[in-house]
Amino acid sequence: MLFRSAETVTLVLRAPHAVNVQLVASSNQFAPVPARRDQDGVWVVRGLANADFQYFYLVDGLVALPDCRIKVSDDFGAMNCRHLP
Repeated sequence: MLFRSAETVTLVLRAPHAVNVQLVASSNQFAPVPARRDQDGVWVVRGLANADFQYFYLVDGLVALPDCRIKVSDDFGAMNCRHLP
């Protein structure tokens, strides 16, 4: 799930049984960013720039692609989600 304002994007992933979730996005050269877990098992990353970027998650070390509107192939034959402002 994605929420956006004119300037920022918040990404939300429901993974109640996960121990560790990281967002991996092209906006920061695919360096993993830790997500914060709320009490309902929802993981959140806030403050991303509302710009064109690709992303996926690492959930307990495994690649996870959320349900997203736009999916694109990456350079390695896998799929990424794509956010367009």
